[in-house]
Amino acid sequence: TVSQIARRAGVADGTIYLYYKNKESILVSVFERAMDRFISEGVLKLENGKEPAEQIAEVVALHLKLVGEDHDLAVILQVELRHSIHFMDMFSRSRLREYFEVLARIVAKGQNSGAFRKELDPLLSAKLIFGVLDQVATDWILADSNSKLSSLVGEISEILIAGLKSDQKIIFGVGDFPFLAYQGVGALIAMVLVSLWVGREHFRNVFLKAIGRGDDVDDSDEILSY
Repeated sequence: TVSQIARRAGVADGTIYLYYKNKESILVSVFERAMDRFISEGVLKLENGKEPAEQIAEVVALHLKLVGEDHDLAVILQVELRHSIHFMDMFSRSRLREYFEVLARIVAKGQNSGAFRKELDPLLSAKLIFGVLDQVATDWILADSNSKLSSLVGEISEILIAGLKSDQKIIFGVGDFPFLAYQGVGALIAMVLVSLWVGREHFRNVFLKAIGRGDDVDDSDEILSY
């Protein structure tokens, strides 16, 4: 409540209302300050000149670090604000959009360099990345365990980057699965051998006619003489 916030801050309730309309306004302010930090540090990650995959991993580490280092802040960001209809209405119009843009720029950079799949929409990819991080943080809070959120950075980064990467090779018309390529080549060789066996008599006649020893071979109906 506002009274609890005022008591914790050591001021009168009325003083709080000089700056904020209600508790929701206070919570939104906390969210915006947290997003300011996400964005400012995220932009630094974008400008550090590293490869896009490394930048994605650094943003993941930053997000989970900032959420995980302050449990009370994490509860506000992941739980309390979600009960506010007004907040959910303004969710996409807040500083969160700027955070999405930072992520989208990294994805676009990866697409331009050929590191990420070009068919992906950068903004949608950014929202999906945020959605994964958001859900992981919420699960961490609800689990109420002593584990560190930052311990998940490596695994989550690997999953997200694998989904973005454009490293699939095409081998004999199939994806990057060697056994499918081997099966395809085996089938092709079998078809060639079967064709040679079935047409062996015809190929023999063509060869004899071509070297002048197949006088009894009639090629008058062919477009070109053997």
